Amino acid sequence: MPRYRLTIEYDGTPYVGWQRQTNGHAVQEAVEKAVLEFSKQKVTLQVAGRTDTGVHAIAQTAHVDLERDWDPVRVREAINAYLVLDEERICVVDAEKVPDTFHARFSAQARHYLYRIHNRPAPLTLDHRRAWWCKRPLDVDAMNAAAKILIGTHDFTTFRAAQCQSKSPVKTLDAITFSRDGERIDVHVSARSFLHNQVRSLVGTLKLVGEGRWTADDVQAALEARDHQKCGALAPPHGLYLLRVDYPDDQGEIMARQNYLFTSESVSEGHPDKVCDRISDEIVDMIYREARKQGDDALWKVRVACETLTTTNRVVIAGEVRVPDTFFKKDKAGNVVTDDAGEPVIAPGRFRSAARRAIRDIGYEQDGFHWKTCRIDVLLHAQSAHIAQGVDSASDAQGAEGAGDQGIMFGYACRETPELMPAPIYYSHKILELLADARKSGEGDAARLGPDAKSQVTVRYRDGMPSEVTSIVLSTQHLDDSWDSRKVRSVVEPYIRQALGDLPIADDCNWYINPTGKFVIGGPDGDAGLTGRKIIVDTYGGASPHGGGAFSGKDTTKAFYGRRRGKTLRGRQAEAMRCLLPDLLIDLEAPAPASPATLFPHTPETIVLEIGFGGGEHLLSHARRRPEVGFVGVEPFVNSMAKLVTALDVHPAGNIRLYDDDATQLLDWLPDASIDQIDLLYPDPWPKPKHFKRRFVSDRNLDRFARVMKPGGLFRFASDIDSYVNWTLQHIDRHPDFAWTARRAADWRNPYPHWPGTRYEAKALREGRTPVYLTFARS
Repeated sequence: MPRYRLTIEYDGTPYVGWQRQTNGHAVQEAVEKAVLEFSKQKVTLQVAGRTDTGVHAIAQTAHVDLERDWDPVRVREAINAYLVLDEERICVVDAEKVPDTFHARFSAQARHYLYRIHNRPAPLTLDHRRAWWCKRPLDVDAMNAAAKILIGTHDFTTFRAAQCQSKSPVKTLDAITFSRDGERIDVHVSARSFLHNQVRSLVGTLKLVGEGRWTADDVQAALEARDHQKCGALAPPHGLYLLRVDYPDDQGEIMARQNYLFTSESVSEGHPDKVCDRISDEIVDMIYREARKQGDDALWKVRVACETLTTTNRVVIAGEVRVPDTFFKKDKAGNVVTDDAGEPVIAPGRFRSAARRAIRDIGYEQDGFHWKTCRIDVLLHAQSAHIAQGVDSASDAQGAEGAGDQGIMFGYACRETPELMPAPIYYSHKILELLADARKSGEGDAARLGPDAKSQVTVRYRDGMPSEVTSIVLSTQHLDDSWDSRKVRSVVEPYIRQALGDLPIADDCNWYINPTGKFVIGGPDGDAGLTGRKIIVDTYGGASPHGGGAFSGKDTTKAFYGRRRGKTLRGRQAEAMRCLLPDLLIDLEAPAPASPATLFPHTPETIVLEIGFGGGEHLLSHARRRPEVGFVGVEPFVNSMAKLVTALDVHPAGNIRLYDDDATQLLDWLPDASIDQIDLLYPDPWPKPKHFKRRFVSDRNLDRFARVMKPGGLFRFASDIDSYVNWTLQHIDRHPDFAWTARRAADWRNPYPHWPGTRYEAKALREGRTPVYLTFARS
């Protein structure tokens, strides 16, 4: 669901604070009601900081998830309209769409409060509910001097409310300053987080310093006393304002990554470097065709590393090969000719023919580079015996093909285009493909285009997906010397628009068609080419990392082998994703933490362990609805893990950590009394091999649950098989550490109304079985 960040301003006078209360009207209640009125959706706002009764906000930050994709301006105006109708003293100053990784509370880097004091003899009238009236003269310099004692990391027990729920009184105060403007004194206080009543306690205590009733030493003594009774005074709430909330740079970067420009280039088959790639690949294909004729043994022995260089009417082919003997030079008696080192000499004729075929197919018949007349030097030699032994020995020892090189290979896919390619490189390729087809088919003026061309497309991304093209660069060779840039654009623009299809072209799109003017001299005659210089064009246009190895001119034991192995990981996506999301997986080789909360960036107070999350629908839904809770998911089955990890790659959730093996190992690793809730989902009662959930309803595993769960924690169990439900009840009933508390038909994992449920529920209902949900409490 789309997430919206709301900046909210309110007069706190008539409210019992931000959070809903039973004893009065709250800001949260009013805003949620307004959202319900316009969206017809019941929501719960998450907020940066809960203000107390009477406290105001200039820029409170909250976020809300809406089922419908609304324009943020409309969200703001609609909420404000209903707030006005209800005569609330609240308004939404701004609304913006944010990634679902943004959280108003846990993403906050710093909170800034303003406290206003009016220091004058006469009482306040207009601002009597907007500031603290202090009749006695205040010494701002003395207050600032004493305030320096409080800056930094301290135990602020003295300055916290007795009902404060924070686990630790230790906080870091970044700044507290007093400034006077006439009779008004503004106090600015900043920290990442605050204790309950901390700001008001600090201001009230320092006010005593300003009056001369306390000294800086008194403030130091009060701080060190760690006793709330030693707090000097508590300033009234009506002078306090939540000024603003800062969010860390990484959140800004995440938001920026959702809205950005990305550019990729492509080159045509006639570009000098691609001519070399094509010649090298033609040679590889020719060698494999010949080897296939001689059987599997000859095919297995093929090794090719072929590099090509081109320039004006010149082609140089170099590298090392291991090829069938039909490629060797032979004397008149039919014997293979060898060089001084005893290695067979490669006959150049067939390699020259392969190169000419490649150049002819591309379409080069110009004076500076013609497939018939260009000079071709073949400098290929037999593969080094030292390189060959690595491949052959591994193959002989393991009964499989050994690798012919070392290197890194990246595979990548995305949902931006039907081909699962990034949009900028996809459309750059498409433009040149259509132009090449038109040129070769003799289609109108396109027949006068040359083989050499280069394209570049810039795409604007909104919310992480392509939205429009903002810049198009195309340089294409043409054979007519009279053509200028405008003529070339008139020829190529229809093909560009056809290639872009449904992707809009921005009204202010920049078109650069042959920006340097004439482009008659092209190909290797205009610029030298070399195999392997277009590896980014050959892959994902810069949208993914690249290992540096070239495809062209190589046999299957090199880069192509890495590519092939990468494709086989489609059936093991989870293992592949572990490499890309190392922080997601829990490593049991690491020392066990004092608390599993330290596995998460925001140190949640509540930890839920979900065993057997299946496809992860419910785990994801819960995690996104409850970002303040840390969820640990356990699932040893690759397909299930892959589904969840793939979803997290698209929409990250910082409050999820995963373990991909037997949950007993994780339970033994976790510290005592560290888990608030354990959910066991649809265990199969039948003894399947390696089916880890079959073993979980047992006395031994219930002992494990009892050890890691906090007192009062919940153990919840779901199954649609009566015999297994009864089995579970029997074991729970006789276990001393668990008490059966509820058995009900309502799904406790239901993430939102009318949710269709998991495939397990659907299957059970189709087969006439009713899922049963059991809840037990850790005594």
